Formats: sequence, C-alpha cells, structure tokens
Amino acid sequence: ARTTQTSAADAERLAQRLKLRSRQLDTILELGHNGVLAFGADGRVVHANGALLRMLDLERAALLAMDLTAVKALLSARLEPAEPSAAD
Repeated sequence: ARTTQTSAADAERLAQRLKLRSRQLDTILELGHNGVLAFGADGRVVHANGALLRMLDLERAALLAMDLTAVKALLSARLEPAEPSAAD
C-alpha cells in the first residue's frame, strides 16, 4: 500500500510539473515573433500563435477550422506573385 501511495504522489507531482512546463511552452510560443502552426495526427490545425494569425490576417477560429490541405492552399495562394495589371 505504501508503494502505491508513493507512486500516486510521484505521479501527481510529475503531472503538475508537466502542466507547468506545458504552460511555459505555450507562453513562449504565443509571445514569439515567429509564426507557429501545429497539426494533430488527423491533419487538422490544433495550434496557431498570434504572430502567425497576424501574418496571415486570419482569426484563430478560421485557422483552427482548417486541415493541412486547406493551409497549403492558403499559403500557396498568398505566395503566388500578383498578376500584372493592365497598367503595367
């Protein structure tokens, strides 16, 4: 029983440390100047930091509704050179 109590206490301490480290990492990613985008195993966007949202001029909800294919299409469209106008 003592081993179980110690193991449960150790597990709780480790869980708390992991939560703290996760919050620290989230803060670093959110406050950074580089855009950060993360995808889940299913290919859907699970995280986008503020810098990326500003770069793409998108709302967080719009980006979180996308999957990898949609993000690739968005980025490709944004990176294509503009068509020359008739005045050029």
